[in-house]
Amino acid sequence: MDGGLPIERQYGKIIINKQEVIVMIIDSHTHIREGKGQVKDFLKAMDANNIDMAIVHPIVPGSEDLGYSDNAFVGKLVKEYPDRLMGYACVVPTEEGACDELRRAVEEWGL
Repeated sequence: MDGGLPIERQYGKIIINKQEVIVMIIDSHTHIREGKGQVKDFLKAMDANNIDMAIVHPIVPGSEDLGYSDNAFVGKLVKEYPDRLMGYACVVPTEEGACDELRRAVEEWGL
């Protein structure tokens, strides 16, 4: 790089001017759909692409085409893989019970 800092990327770190800087690479918008592939394959793909963490978003409402991934499912994944996955909650605010669903997502499922 002309005029810039010499940067070398390596998994989990960046070398700037020959000094190691530890970084965390986070994929901030992902979906894992129940019954559409295996979580272990998702984690392998993260490793292959040097991604440390992924934020999983529910698909609300789900469908046959999109698959199903509600707040409870995402919460289960986050509890199973806390060192690799974080989760967001999702509600449809116009639906009855949306506030209760959001409260459950935060208090019970840790989203």
